[in-house]
Amino acid sequence: MATQNAVAGPSKARDPVPVKGYNYEEDFEEPDHPQKRYYITVPSTMLASTPMAATIGFFLGARRGAVRARLRFLAENAHRQPTTVQGWYFYTKTRNYRVFFAACKYGARYALGLGAAALAFTTAEEYIGYTREKYFPKASDAFATPKDPKRTSWRAGPPHIEDGMLAGSLLTFFAGLAYRLPNPLLIRGVLVGFTLGSIFSGGLIVQDKLAYSIRMKQAADEATEEVLDENPVPARPTGAELENKAKEEDALAPGAMADGSSEELGWIEWAMHKAGLGGGAADTRDQADKGDKGKKA
Repeated sequence: MATQNAVAGPSKARDPVPVKGYNYEEDFEEPDHPQKRYYITVPSTMLASTPMAATIGFFLGARRGAVRARLRFLAENAHRQPTTVQGWYFYTKTRNYRVFFAACKYGARYALGLGAAALAFTTAEEYIGYTREKYFPKASDAFATPKDPKRTSWRAGPPHIEDGMLAGSLLTFFAGLAYRLPNPLLIRGVLVGFTLGSIFSGGLIVQDKLAYSIRMKQAADEATEEVLDENPVPARPTGAELENKAKEEDALAPGAMADGSSEELGWIEWAMHKAGLGGGAADTRDQADKGDKGKKA
């Protein structure tokens, strides 16, 4: 029976919860749904900051480890310097090997430490923002810029400056307690974490504002192009085209009437008509038109 139900599908007594994707806003409309799987979505800040911090930590650790290994090797072998060419060859070869392995060792250690610290900070920052929106929905800024849709986050809205402040302060506070730092160093560490956390959240806010302005500009350009496609603007004639058109209207060809009629005139009649001397078919037709208007009146 169990095999048949597993093959046929879920039981009718309990309908499965529809799941479209990883984002909770697209899956369920209830704010406190029990199947809210926000933890599946990996925030973009984690994916970006953790590898970057690990890379920086590796290079810092590799440099420090290489310098330390080189100085230690020189100190250990200062009393037994080689005297032959073959001795100097093996001396340099051994030193380079020790420097290389020490650089890799310390680089991996620093990369793991800074990567874990960045991961812990971004996790705390995202979770604080998620908790703020869940328990204090009215605390969000009404004039806040919408978040960048390309950045995945546990927060439904934009980040706030207090998210990074609290995350940095709490992270440095617990780290200081774990390493048993004296009070002056602990206070200094909390202040550093407070400052760096606010800078991190401020950078996210600036990123959202830039992304919003870019989206608005693209939307305006698309709307303008759509309007122009539906209602094309006629091409505006240039100054040379207007001048040529005026010359063509002023200069009538010989044999053409000024009113655009198709009656042909001779050269002499056309010249007399242009000079206003009268005569010819043009004056005859003008007098006929005047007579017709008089009769109608």
